[in-house]
Amino acid sequence: MRIQPLILALSLILVFGLTDSVAQTIKINTSRAKDTYELGSTRISRKEVKKLISVDETAWRKFKTGEALGIAGIVTCASGGHLLAAGVGLAVDNSIKNEELSASQQKDNSLAWTLVGSGIGALVPGALMMILGKEQRIKGVKKYNETVGGSAYKPSVQLKPASRGIGVALVF
Repeated sequence: MRIQPLILALSLILVFGLTDSVAQTIKINTSRAKDTYELGSTRISRKEVKKLISVDETAWRKFKTGEALGIAGIVTCASGGHLLAAGVGLAVDNSIKNEELSASQQKDNSLAWTLVGSGIGALVPGALMMILGKEQRIKGVKKYNETVGGSAYKPSVQLKPASRGIGVALVF
C-alpha cells in the first residue's frame, strides 16, 4: 500500500515537468508614467489582464493589491493637492489683506500654514502608494508569466526526514 503514493507522486512530477503551458506571457511596458500590457503584439487593458491572471491566485492578489494601492495613492495625492492649493490661496489672501491693515489688526496665518503642511504631508505618502501599487501590479504580472511561461519553479522530488526515517517529498 505504501507504493501507491510514491507512484502517484512520480506520475505527477512527470505530468507537471514534461508538459508546457500553451498560454502566452504578458509583456509589460513601463517606459511611460502609465504601464501598458501586451499579449503577443496586441495591447490589452487592465480588465483583460485581470481576466488572464485570475487563473493564478497569488498573481491575481498581487495585481488587485497593486490596483487598490494605486487608487488610494491617487485619492491621497488629490486630497493633498487640494489642501496645498487651499493653504497657498489662504496665505496669499491673508498677505494681500495684511498689506492694507495696520500692525495691530493683521491676521494670523497659522491656518494657512497648517493647510500647506497637511497638503504636503498627504502628497508624499500618496505618491509612495502609487509607486508601490505600480510595483505590485508588475510583480503580479511577472508571477503570472513565471507560472505560465515555464520559467517558474518546477516541482521536484526530495528526500526529507520523516517520522520513521527518510521519506520522499514532492515539492511544488
